[in-house]
Amino acid sequence: MKRQITIFMLVLIGTLFSGSLNAQYRNHMIQLPNVGYLGLGTFDRLINRSYLQQPTQGANNTLTPGQTWAAKDQLTIGTGYARAIGYNSWFDVQVAVGFGQPTFAREYHLLWSLSSSVGIRTNFADGPLRPFWSGHFHYLQIFNGESVGVRQSTQNNASSLFFGLRTGLGLEWFFLNTLRDWGADIDLYYDEMSIQLETTFAGFFDITAPPITAGVGRLSLNIYF
Repeated sequence: MKRQITIFMLVLIGTLFSGSLNAQYRNHMIQLPNVGYLGLGTFDRLINRSYLQQPTQGANNTLTPGQTWAAKDQLTIGTGYARAIGYNSWFDVQVAVGFGQPTFAREYHLLWSLSSSVGIRTNFADGPLRPFWSGHFHYLQIFNGESVGVRQSTQNNASSLFFGLRTGLGLEWFFLNTLRDWGADIDLYYDEMSIQLETTFAGFFDITAPPITAGVGRLSLNIYF
């Protein structure tokens, strides 16, 4: 088994850094930027509160974290990079910072988060419109939430740091040629650009409490080079 894993890792590394890739367009892509949302409160309302414990009132008017997110949805902004690993598949890395508020705080309290993910994206078509599937390992950390009931990932209530998996579907539109077909006079150095919409479902795992779910949606401008 260890030998099989080693062979798989060597093949993957060789594929990622090989110079003879066969992407549909160019072999590299960067998102400048991606914007979207981190669905915490929405999934608390729809799923998590049906089986997870909510925060409770603690000493000094603080909230003792429960098992829900206890945070509203956040707006996010970030960037990403992808490298072709085949004609319609990409190795994908994304980073985003999110901003929002806790659900139960009596006064304004800013929460911010850091998300990073690494995974694979596979296109189902190679025309101007390209639906795709994506799967990622996802890291999420929420800051400034321990006193307002935001879920923590350690027994001493000192950290909101989660690891999980997310997967979903998206659509990418290579718009420049389409705009030219419509009569637009466009001449850009980066001729291979697209607009991408991605909606994914994430599940985060915790050794001290039940797993918890969230949603991630992103809209990005992709530049290929």
